[in-house]
Amino acid sequence: IEKVLKITRIKYALVFEGENKGFFRIGALELIKYLPLFYPLIFKYYPKRRKRLIARLLAVGGVKFLLGKQKYASGWVKAELKKYGILNQNYEPTKKGRTTIELLKNMENELLELKKYEN
Repeated sequence: IEKVLKITRIKYALVFEGENKGFFRIGALELIKYLPLFYPLIFKYYPKRRKRLIARLLAVGGVKFLLGKQKYASGWVKAELKKYGILNQNYEPTKKGRTTIELLKNMENELLELKKYEN
């Protein structure tokens, strides 16, 4: 996994707990940046992990900002989104940004569906 992350240039931290347990920590902005690549397949065969990932990602301020559920985002978050080509100079969504927002909405709907079938 580490080789793949290095090749894709995704920023991550490798954290170990004990001798046999390790985690890759990837920030929310990195996930947003690469959302079109990973969304369809991430945890495809692990629905509980997928649900948890989606729920956590949708709770992030930058995602709420993109979805229009939060009026403001911090300057550094907007700057990163602009750097990634998701927002333009006026902090409005670009073509890539609109695709990302659409995927985030799909994730939101997927989460609602998953919750509906739980009950």
